[in-house]
Amino acid sequence: MTHFIAGSIYFGAMAIAAILVYQAAILPGIRLSLRYRAFALRDRLRSLVIDGGVRESDPAFDLLHGKLNYMCASISRYDMARLVQSIRSMDNDRRVQVEAAQRLMEGAPPEVKKIYEESLEICVRAFVFNSLFVFALATVYVLAYLLVRVGAHQLRDALAKKMSEDTSVGFLVPELAAV
Repeated sequence: MTHFIAGSIYFGAMAIAAILVYQAAILPGIRLSLRYRAFALRDRLRSLVIDGGVRESDPAFDLLHGKLNYMCASISRYDMARLVQSIRSMDNDRRVQVEAAQRLMEGAPPEVKKIYEESLEICVRAFVFNSLFVFALATVYVLAYLLVRVGAHQLRDALAKKMSEDTSVGFLVPELAAV
């Protein structure tokens, strides 16, 4: 039992260290990279206006420009918890607004639409990277739950059977026990 407790403490400490390293050293670099990509998309969108490909008064330009500005400033806020919360709290008025924005982007000029699609890729990556340990921890909890509820009895029975077989072989063949 003490080995189990010591092992649990050790692996718990390693998991906490991994989370801290990820949150403090790795994730900020990933977020910065995603933020730079959002800046590049915003610059491409602005250059479309400068080159005359899109009007500044175009509603699709205005919508996408505002969303890219928000993304540049708030990339750390894109995580699964906020996504789930926003989906749960969405009422009919907000749903109508979202659908209208999607229709607006579907009817946008091809260059604007391409930038929009690339911005969605950045959003997905931000959701995944900002929520990576949520996925990992959820997986560990689900596996632990399954192990405790379903597999503990089967695991115990399998180990007992294996130990019984190994000890009977060792008992019947003394040379193996000496090795």
